[in-house]
Amino acid sequence: MATIAAGQQILTIINVLGVAPDDSQDLIDLLIRTTEEVTSRHAGYLSMSLHLSRDRTKVTSYAQWRSRDDFDAMLDDPEAQAGMAAVRRLASPAPAHYDVVWVHPPG
Repeated sequence: MATIAAGQQILTIINVLGVAPDDSQDLIDLLIRTTEEVTSRHAGYLSMSLHLSRDRTKVTSYAQWRSRDDFDAMLDDPEAQAGMAAVRRLASPAPAHYDVVWVHPPG
């Protein structure tokens, strides 16, 4: 379950992926499959949600991990690397790491 609360020691990764509108569903399907079959099986994985822009040119993923070390360990997995390579064939990723600093209304 996604947790959006300030002050928690959770790594949040927001990745905006530019994609051709005709490829957006293929990208979403790939991200779902990779998350379910590879990413979610790693220690420290907490959640992933996907968001599609209304013009279908951007897919934004919102992922949460217990720690940066857990996330980095997943990146070393050859299956995860293959999934990321497949994503790059369909889209232009722009990931960044975040800490939640404020939420309204407070939870």
